[in-house]
Amino acid sequence: MQTLRLLLLVGMLSWGSGRLAAQTPIEEEDFENVKGQLVGWSATWQPPGESAVYRPAAKWDSPFVIVTEADGAHSGSQALKWEFSGEIQGMVSLNFPPLQVNATELELRFFVKTKGIDKVGRLAVDEADASGKRLKSNWAAVQVQPSDTWTEVVWRGKVGGDTSRLRVFLAYDGLPAGATVWIDDITIKPVPGN
Repeated sequence: MQTLRLLLLVGMLSWGSGRLAAQTPIEEEDFENVKGQLVGWSATWQPPGESAVYRPAAKWDSPFVIVTEADGAHSGSQALKWEFSGEIQGMVSLNFPPLQVNATELELRFFVKTKGIDKVGRLAVDEADASGKRLKSNWAAVQVQPSDTWTEVVWRGKVGGDTSRLRVFLAYDGLPAGATVWIDDITIKPVPGN
């Protein structure tokens, strides 16, 4: 439980540094237009008994990398690839860019594929106001099953009236060397009627 609280704290602190104000809302992301660095993407790793380490995606080179890859995308020619060169002990999370929202009921969808993973991941969805202050946390919003074929992940939920941003995390409790997660075709939309 202590690890989860620390990981959430690190994620919340990453909001505060002014990065949200400059973010463009994501309504759809298929990684087709990504050239070079993945802007806004980051990861947090907390080895057992140590402080959590947060870095933008481009700053990780060990024990994992976060890049786009042309091979095997769900659709189009590129997908995000989170690949582990070393074993991960403790909690590790892939942090989506902040998502701007303007509806009270939302649906987030994306496709995920894994290799070398035999445990369930957790999709977490946190709500924040315009200043970045966390309003609500839903740590285990959706369980993400391991699968070597593309599987759709769907989160549908109501958010508070003061919520203007969502922070989304895909987290695992430890992963072996060689584990890989691919993500593609992200959409966030208001549920019809909102």
